[in-house]
Amino acid sequence: MPKDLRTFLAEIANEVITIRAETDPLTNCGTLISQSPGPLLMENLKGYPGWRLCDMLLVRRSTQAVALGTTPDRVVPELASLLAKGGSPTVRVSTGPVKEKKFIGDNLDLRQLLPVCVHSEIDLQPYIGAGMTIFRDPETGITNSSFIRTMIRPQQPYPMFIYSPHNNIILKKWWDRGERMPCVLVIGHHPAMEMAVNYLGPHLSKWGEMELASTLMREPVEMVPCETVDLEAPARAEIVIEGFIPPEVRLPEGPFGDFSNNYIPWVSDQPVLEVTAVTRREDAIYRHINSTMYTDHQALMLVTDAMIYDHVVKSTGTDIHEVFRPAWGGGICTVIQMTQHQDGDAERAMEAALEFPAGKMIITVDTDIDPHIAEDVVFALSTRVNPSRHINVKHNQAGFFFDPSSEPIPGKPYYRRQIGRAMINACMPPTSREAERKNYMRARPKGGNRFMLSDFLPKG
Repeated sequence: MPKDLRTFLAEIANEVITIRAETDPLTNCGTLISQSPGPLLMENLKGYPGWRLCDMLLVRRSTQAVALGTTPDRVVPELASLLAKGGSPTVRVSTGPVKEKKFIGDNLDLRQLLPVCVHSEIDLQPYIGAGMTIFRDPETGITNSSFIRTMIRPQQPYPMFIYSPHNNIILKKWWDRGERMPCVLVIGHHPAMEMAVNYLGPHLSKWGEMELASTLMREPVEMVPCETVDLEAPARAEIVIEGFIPPEVRLPEGPFGDFSNNYIPWVSDQPVLEVTAVTRREDAIYRHINSTMYTDHQALMLVTDAMIYDHVVKSTGTDIHEVFRPAWGGGICTVIQMTQHQDGDAERAMEAALEFPAGKMIITVDTDIDPHIAEDVVFALSTRVNPSRHINVKHNQAGFFFDPSSEPIPGKPYYRRQIGRAMINACMPPTSREAERKNYMRARPKGGNRFMLSDFLPKG
């Protein structure tokens, strides 16, 4: 059977937490999702009988490994290897499950049709956060996809925060022609497609993210013609929203707690989506990605982690084990786990990582530090860093738009910002200075993991 959201949920069924009590997309789904330690399926949504909602599918290395067909310790290297292959062909089909129900017209109300959620306390409206866009370059015919937050007001049109440079290039081409840009929003598919859509590297002249999804899924993505726009959409998606983005139309968008868990920009005028059709499965599952901390919103940064890993290994030859951008770092901090064999290995690795959107802090740690555990990283920062020697600050670097401490660049688009970036070597001395490394050896409790406290407590 071709891969999709349902085949993935079946594969991770033993990790899915199912909620059968009534939940409300407008009042409590956001907080319940944020409290979940892993994959979550809600089966009783207030106001939306028959609908199910899922989230938190990728917050664990175990489920990321299932999505990529590998083991948890090989997630980043395996994804890096697949990304290096680039896009693979999709296959066109005449129909698919996403065509089981169709709603066509100019006055469609997405609030009635879909269980769209309010993500954060101050958000004024519910938002589609897991919408994977499909734009097509009118000159090359190549498509581009990304996640774009879409504010679902009580009526059409719907403001979209389009910050992707690739998407803005394509949008400008359509608008320069005086034409509305056709657009598709895809909700719910195999997580490998979500990883592909989160890809930030160069590709506009070669292939689109749907082709990259074929590579990551290791099978051609089935694409089906849309109903009202000249585009194709994944046939095995849960939901497809079709429409147009008209030139010279802007509406206030925000506030919305986004990527780095901040409200930035608070409110701004953004392009809008005029919806012309919604197609979906008969029993569609609403794929939600809540944008609060420790959710899939940050977990999908895995794609850039893999790109950094691949580039650092290939360009420096250093001994890299893991690259991780933690949610507890707001998505703007990168931790590189490595073994430093010679003086300067860590610095060379961090310099190479700076060529990617790795955030404003890059930290290198040894293999005895788990980059996924904040306490471990803080321990390394506290005991292995001499600030006068091990911190190097780069000034006037490209900043991340969703970092409120970054600064706008006069005369540049709103999403171009600048900031200083810090490289912090929190590694032990290199293996070439073994005697010094002994001073940094961590003290472990006698007995290690051979004894468990729970085994010594009363039972029952």
